[in-house]
Amino acid sequence: MSEKIEVVVKNSTDLGEGPHWDDTIQSLYYVDMFVGDVHRYNAVTGEDSRLDLGDSVASVIIPRQKGGFVVSQKTDLGLLDSWESGKVTSIAKVEADANMFNDGKVDASGRLWIGNKRTVADFSSTEIPDLGYPDGMTVDTEGKLWVACFDAGKVVRLDPETGKVIRTVKFPCEKITSCCFGGDDFTDLYVTSSKHTMTAAELEATPLAGSVFKVTGLGVRGRKANMFSG
Repeated sequence: MSEKIEVVVKNSTDLGEGPHWDDTIQSLYYVDMFVGDVHRYNAVTGEDSRLDLGDSVASVIIPRQKGGFVVSQKTDLGLLDSWESGKVTSIAKVEADANMFNDGKVDASGRLWIGNKRTVADFSSTEIPDLGYPDGMTVDTEGKLWVACFDAGKVVRLDPETGKVIRTVKFPCEKITSCCFGGDDFTDLYVTSSKHTMTAAELEATPLAGSVFKVTGLGVRGRKANMFSG
């Protein structure tokens, strides 16, 4: 089956991360990692609204079962009271020695699993030939992984049992950061990207860097994202 790639939000971020599909309102939440904004893209109206939280957001905005959201801000994990208020209350911290919260997901029990990283780390040994640097990922209903390949301009579908790439989707920019399934039946793949640290020449060559993409026609379905129960 042949896929179709379209831009749904053009040049919306410096470094887009953490896409999360909210099926209750048919909207995609995502963050702009170093700018300090969280975004909500309404797939019905096409509107992309932005909320400035006043601090660098690492990579997480996930709705809570009790209302509001859990968000990460540098070394703080917090609860965003509501989209309208913008008020964040800290609930956890990591040490500030070059650390920051990174990618996170909620499991079926409503628990948040989130990592952290040292911004001075050397990632030179983690590059995989032809795949660049594996970044954010999601899983489909067949148990296969979809992995964003930073600096390689693609998302690949991997068989976790064999480690083999079984499908590749190429994008019109190199710095692909993360992905998640969404849409009415979770058959649309939403993909975030980055233009962070790119030169003027690189931006001219790939003018869609920093955009949010949607891939349709993949012939697979994703799983419903869990909400935070804390």
